[in-house]
Amino acid sequence: MRTKLRPLPGVVFRERTQPLAPTREFARALLGSVGPVTAEMVTKGGGRYAAGDVAGVSGLQRQYDEQLAGTPGTVVEAVSEGDPRTLYEVAATTGKPLALTLATDVQEAADRALQDLDQPAALVAVSVQTGAVLAVANSPATGLDRALVGRYPPGSTFKVVTTLSLLGKGLRADDRVECPQTATVDGRTFRNFEAEQFGAVPFRTDFARSCNTAFVGLSPRLDADDLRRTAASTGIGVDYDALGTDAFSGSVPATTSDVDKAAASFGQGRVLVSPLAVAVSTASVARGGYLPPTLVDTGATAPTAKALDDGDVTTLRSLMRSVVTDGTGTALRDVDGGEVRAKTGTAEFGTDDPPRTRAWITGWQGDVAFAVLVEEGASGGTVAGPVAARFLRGL
Repeated sequence: MRTKLRPLPGVVFRERTQPLAPTREFARALLGSVGPVTAEMVTKGGGRYAAGDVAGVSGLQRQYDEQLAGTPGTVVEAVSEGDPRTLYEVAATTGKPLALTLATDVQEAADRALQDLDQPAALVAVSVQTGAVLAVANSPATGLDRALVGRYPPGSTFKVVTTLSLLGKGLRADDRVECPQTATVDGRTFRNFEAEQFGAVPFRTDFARSCNTAFVGLSPRLDADDLRRTAASTGIGVDYDALGTDAFSGSVPATTSDVDKAAASFGQGRVLVSPLAVAVSTASVARGGYLPPTLVDTGATAPTAKALDDGDVTTLRSLMRSVVTDGTGTALRDVDGGEVRAKTGTAEFGTDDPPRTRAWITGWQGDVAFAVLVEEGASGGTVAGPVAARFLRGL
């Protein structure tokens, strides 16, 4: 049929070659999609698009559409009874591929780990060795790329940052720190998850079992800018210029009161992060220094990591291992493939009484650092932990 129609005057065939991801869900919110251009794209495209064109309409495919698509060729011919005569011709240019750092096996494991969840969720994986982003998964797979641009309180995953700051102030893992059921600061009462209380126990236990009130009690040791500076040293709240796309790296303001500092110490108050920011911070602890995350591979030489204090990081790694062996992260205890170190988090949000909670877990195994967020869940250990376990088992 094509061979019969093509010679007819006025018949035009629109042909294109479009690469497809390994699966329909594969990093879809990040990669985006290709389709008919919108009226807005035509209006704002400066003449690049016309109605009926096909282009990248979301995600990286829209952001890098000009590079990926190239430019069409144009031929103007004079047609008479004789052979056509070319009056004007501009050759087409081929689009250039966009290389990403995503690892197919890691991305597919992340996508599978989020399947069948009944809440929006995200999972980000980062290479400990290089800082390269290995997976960006969202559930649902389409729509908001909450893994990169979502803004959420980190809950107790931020205790990794707070602990690093406290270790720098002289805290030791075996120091006995009170964990009461509640702690009050300037009239505001802070509570533990499910009204837990452990008494005067080694800080290692407070960390492993995620005692909020222990961190509230330790918060006076911190200066107003300590948490902001320590977070930045691990990659939270800094520019991700090497990433190649928009992402929220987090916001950790200097604290303005004792109450503000107490809330920030366990990831509440005004502290906000994305799942990417949490994974980047965790990777910094795993490698012992911060490397900027990369996603769009430009071939540039990787920078040298900005080192963290070796002794403090060594202690922190040991504390994160205790979360998995004896604390709130036991969902990862029997995962094959080497030791897992982690920190769970349960972040309150909204105005309900009791408040609703988001479930977090972050950690690493081997070269893969990860962060998991489930937008609503009872606790990080019981909701996000099993998701992380499925992810690691899928690698």
